[in-house]
Amino acid sequence: MSLQSANDFVTCTKSRKDRMIMTLKSKHFIGSTIVVALTIFLQATSFAQALPQQQQQALPQTDYSDSQLERFVDASVKINEIQQGAQVEMVEIIEGQGLDVETFNEMASQQRSPNPEAMSVSDEDKMAFGQAMQQIQALQLELQQEMETAIIASDLQLEEYNQIMQAYQQDPELQQKVHSMMQR
Repeated sequence: MSLQSANDFVTCTKSRKDRMIMTLKSKHFIGSTIVVALTIFLQATSFAQALPQQQQQALPQTDYSDSQLERFVDASVKINEIQQGAQVEMVEIIEGQGLDVETFNEMASQQRSPNPEAMSVSDEDKMAFGQAMQQIQALQLELQQEMETAIIASDLQLEEYNQIMQAYQQDPELQQKVHSMMQR
């Protein structure tokens, strides 16, 4: 689960805590703008891939202290802010290569599909797509480091953050507790 599950975040214009409540309730990180690009980004930055498969399948602990949950909320808010900035940067990268987001998403979907269908794309667009992907992948490395730093700066270990995120996603009572903490 972990930061890949950060795709549950969306942006909104309310106060910081209100924004966090909205982001944690959402099923998608963003609407329809650059879903594929962010999916690629979030999969590439997933910390869960580094955890042993057996550990991922175990039921998560749900009895976290208020202090741990406050640190989790703090880290999640910081990660959300990083991801909001990443969204803007990714759009700039895509458009900087002369592609529109919709075309980029179609090309990325086709590339990820197990049965790629022929999409009529010019060689110029293919080259632009490749260059945009390279830039996005380089950005991903930077963003992963920023997110790790945000978690550690919130006085959590990466594994602890991932465990709390997994528990949060699976336990409605824990979700309620986190939401009430954010409203304080």
